[in-house]
Amino acid sequence: MLFIDLNDFKTVNDSFGHRAGDQLLCEVARRLQAAVRAGDTVARFGGDEFALLCQDGNLETANRTAQRIAAALRRPIDLDGAAVSVQGSIGIAVTEGTMSADDILHAADAAMYAVKTRAAESYTAFPSSA
Repeated sequence: MLFIDLNDFKTVNDSFGHRAGDQLLCEVARRLQAAVRAGDTVARFGGDEFALLCQDGNLETANRTAQRIAAALRRPIDLDGAAVSVQGSIGIAVTEGTMSADDILHAADAAMYAVKTRAAESYTAFPSSA
């Protein structure tokens, strides 16, 4: 599970308006979908947060996916004639056991917050097992 939070999204809404913010979220969703494998699931979790469920993946697969996502987000997005680049903080949780969906989502969210406290753009993994 990857949990992605767009950094400084509020600045986009404040600078360009909520319509442009909505356009940016739609483009981010398209880029996330393009960055994952067939069978993986991308969902907007709320606000500027997205969750990505990797089927039959491991930590190496999740790290490669996070790298593709970070690269896709760096490409400028046209918002009414202005080129805007976004960055994301990405948390990764991997389980080899039987964790509940809530537990793995919470672990990925915690990993994302750990990233936010130390870097403007990065990703980290909290491998766990139950």
